[in-house]
Amino acid sequence: MTHTTRTFKMNNADSKQIDVTVNFFSLNNFADIQSEIDLQLVDIFHGDPDYPIEVVKKEIKKLIKDKTDKSSHGIIAEFFFTYTS
Repeated sequence: MTHTTRTFKMNNADSKQIDVTVNFFSLNNFADIQSEIDLQLVDIFHGDPDYPIEVVKKEIKKLIKDKTDKSSHGIIAEFFFTYTS
C-alpha cells in the first residue's frame, strides 16, 4: 500500500480560506488491511468490538439501501472521516 497526501487551499462557507488535506491510498492487496477496516467499521458503527462484522455489513447495507447516491456516499464518507480524524 502506498499513501500520499495533497493539501489544497479552499474557501469555506464563511469565505475564509482553509487548507484541505486529501489522502490518497493505493492498495496492492486489499487483504492486508481488510481486517483493520472491519474492526474499525464495527467500532464506529456499533461500538462493541465483539459484534460480528457480517451483521454490521448487513445493517450498513440496510441503512443505505433506499438512499440517493449522494446520501449513501455521504454516509460512507462519514465512516472514513470519523476513522481518519
